[in-house]
Amino acid sequence: MQLTALLLLIFTRKNDKLCLVNNALKIKDFIGVKMKRFTIFIFLISFGLIANPWTACLLAQEELLEEENSKTVKPVEKKLEIKKSEKEDVKQEELLKDDDNVKNKSAKELYYKEKYEDTLTYSFEVVWNAIKLSLENINCLISQEKYSQTDQGLFKGSLKSDYCVFSQGKDSTFEMLKLYSIEVPYIRGGSWLTGRMQYKFNLTEREDNTIYLLLKGEISGWEEFVTHEVHFWKSNGLFETNMLKKIRANCEIVKNQKK
Repeated sequence: MQLTALLLLIFTRKNDKLCLVNNALKIKDFIGVKMKRFTIFIFLISFGLIANPWTACLLAQEELLEEENSKTVKPVEKKLEIKKSEKEDVKQEELLKDDDNVKNKSAKELYYKEKYEDTLTYSFEVVWNAIKLSLENINCLISQEKYSQTDQGLFKGSLKSDYCVFSQGKDSTFEMLKLYSIEVPYIRGGSWLTGRMQYKFNLTEREDNTIYLLLKGEISGWEEFVTHEVHFWKSNGLFETNMLKKIRANCEIVKNQKK
């Protein structure tokens, strides 16, 4: 009986070691452990330097989990950092902070007006094409355009853009809507999927050969969770202010292209 028990004990230890070695090989193949670590691992098992072989297996599993966590967590942190920096860049580029007094004012106080208008000392054709170029600069299409000439030979026209999408996705759209709106419609439990801006331009040529430009803008967004509808509301004036500045700059570009 004693001989039988001894043989069983030896056989069990051998099986334990064989199982342990097989597990170590599988762990090595799965996570790509360097040969140096693997050799040390086998060396410790073979010479009995680890009192309990199964403890070694547990240690290897813990190391596997640490390796997996390091692979999955770091990219997420990096992605979040990129999103944050991109959002900060948008705010810095879009907000027209010309002086120190701007820092203590809201976007509505800085840019909102009852009318967004400008008088330009360029020909009707130059201003018309500058508007089209400005919409092209922001990758926005034109949905409608028309112009006519009065009996006095003066031009007038209107141009309407398509819905220019400036935000998409649940993660960032609500923050972007707040950035450009006087007040985002309150919908309890709502989830905003898109943010859009539409521009409407009216041009009138005056007798002094100047062009009067009137711009109207409207923000809209798709709420998908509660109402499943597109909602429309007023912009805080930031988009309109930027657009008027862009048109004035592009007038000079278009004028130079005609020469």
